[in-house]
Parts: sequence; structure tokens; C-alpha cells
Amino acid sequence: MDGGKKNRMTAALVNRPTRADVGEASQSIRQSSGARGWRRTTLGTLIAARGKSVNPSKKPNGIFELYSVPSFPGRSPEIIAGKEIGSNKQEVHSRSVLLCKINPRINRAWVVGDFSKHPKIASTEWIIFPENEAIEPSFLSYFLQQNAVRDFLAANASGIGGSLMRVKPATLRDFPFAYPEREEQERIVAEIEKQFSDLDEGGGLGFLGQGP
Repeated sequence: MDGGKKNRMTAALVNRPTRADVGEASQSIRQSSGARGWRRTTLGTLIAARGKSVNPSKKPNGIFELYSVPSFPGRSPEIIAGKEIGSNKQEVHSRSVLLCKINPRINRAWVVGDFSKHPKIASTEWIIFPENEAIEPSFLSYFLQQNAVRDFLAANASGIGGSLMRVKPATLRDFPFAYPEREEQERIVAEIEKQFSDLDEGGGLGFLGQGP
């Protein structure tokens, strides 16, 4: 991508005054995602068919790195014994991306980290996007945080409202996803993180928009 396009994309990232608005879509980024070098697919091609089921109670003294919905706000998984986990979970791996099924209007997308040597498991309330060599996990995570994505999911969720609303992985099957080369994804993520840092100091906020 030439310098002019990069500068326009960088400018488009600096639009929002609050961290809560990180997911709002940008028309200028939509237009950039149609530029040469951006590939187009759908989110359905990136979702795991189903996470491998894990029953922690079968290893009561085993220790797990648990990605639960309640632990999301702190962005830190629970390090917990199997005997303290009351239900089946699903196996996840470092650098997978998790998207919460519950009440999709709440902004919950999480990149699985590597906080410990213990097996990584997640609540079945997460949709799993396994690591893909073509996609920077944080780039995908920011994409999923857009208002455009969350509003689409909320409009297609089942349930009567609030915590009873849930989305199915199949809902995302045909949702469009555009992405540039890995190096450009990393540059965009770095710019977003820079804007977060500026926000903490009273500056603007970077965010990622939806492909056309």
C-alpha cells in the first residue's frame, strides 16, 4: 500500500473519543478495505466447527487456564482446579479469538493468551475462531468489536432479551470480512493500540471498520 493510502487509513482510525466506541464502523475504512491487496471472505470460514469438549471434573486436581465470561472484564483467565469447575468446557489454544454468544450488544471479543503452562479451556458461551496464519488475532478481535458486527448479531439473536439473548455460530456464516496482508494488519493493530494509549492520556481513539 502506498504512503498516501496508509496516511488516509491512519487518519480514519482516529475518530472516537471513548474506549467504549472502539467497535463503531468507519466508512473510510470500508472503502480502504476494497483497495488492492485486501482479501475478502466471510467470518463463517474462520469459525471452528466445534471446540473439543472438556470435562474438568474428570481431573479434579488438575489445574486449568479458564476463559469464562465473568473473567472477561479483567482480560485475565482464571487459574483454577478442575474440581472447582461445575460444567463442561471447550478446549482452546493460544491466539485463538473468542466471541461471546450472550447478549451480543455487549462488546466481548477476547484473544486467548498464554498466561500459564496449564491446559486452556473456555466456556461454551464463546464462539471460537482458531488461529489462522493469514489473520493477526488482534486484527480479527477488533473487527468483531465493531458496532456493525454487534448490531447484526443482536438483530439475529434468539431469546427474550439481555442475558437470555444468544447467537449461534451459523449466524456469522455469511458475514463479510476483508483483510490486508499480515504486515498491514499488524500496522493497523499497532495504530489502534497507540490510539488507546493516547486516549489514556486524553487523546483520541483508534478502531477498525468493516469490510464492504
